[in-house]
Amino acid sequence: MADPVSIFVNPIVTNIIYTAASLIQDKFLAINGVKEEVEKLSSNLITIRAVLKDAEQKQLNPAFDTLRVWLAKLKDAACDAEDILNTFVTETFLWKRKQQVRRIKTQISLSKVRYKSSVTHEIKEISAKLDKIAEKKGKFPLVECSDGGRPQNLPQTTPFVDTRDVFSRDSDKERLIAQMLSNESDAEGDVSVIPIIRMGGLGKTTLAQLIFNDERVKNHFMFRMWVYVTVASISKGYLRK
Repeated sequence: MADPVSIFVNPIVTNIIYTAASLIQDKFLAINGVKEEVEKLSSNLITIRAVLKDAEQKQLNPAFDTLRVWLAKLKDAACDAEDILNTFVTETFLWKRKQQVRRIKTQISLSKVRYKSSVTHEIKEISAKLDKIAEKKGKFPLVECSDGGRPQNLPQTTPFVDTRDVFSRDSDKERLIAQMLSNESDAEGDVSVIPIIRMGGLGKTTLAQLIFNDERVKNHFMFRMWVYVTVASISKGYLRK
């Protein structure tokens, strides 16, 4: 029998925590009780992250089979939460930008705001799911990390990529470039944002580098800019600036 594959959730959980922090700081996003749910989701994940390092180390011990099951459920829920929050952030950002571009000057009131994301109910559902997973954490003899399990920032990225080391990304690259160069992306008054959402280590940055350096992209856009954003700067609202 093959050895079981290790389950690593820390990068996903950390990304969700920083995304949630950015959401919580934006008062506009506190609609229909979503802020409270996001705060609960973030609080649960911060507590879980403190023991993740120990959990990921103990998971291959035969005495902790149920711990692997818990990690697998956490990973599935975390991936769903990451997708839902990223979709919520993107939808809201585009809505707000359209209002600015169209110069609709209205006083935003949290009690009278007309915009409601289609994923607000999904945030509440995934928050409740993670709440149950967090409750089961206490069943395992896990040791908390002194730093809360916080990872260090990754090395700064650049737009340059060695294509000799890249494999099997052509279909993803072509699909995204076609979307970027389509007439829909050029619609006047609209701001297009194309997120690349996937768990850490699967080549999101490499894919972005390939697209950035493609000749069709260079010829289509008058200006291009590569911006390196740390996880810390995201939590401080860097993207809104």
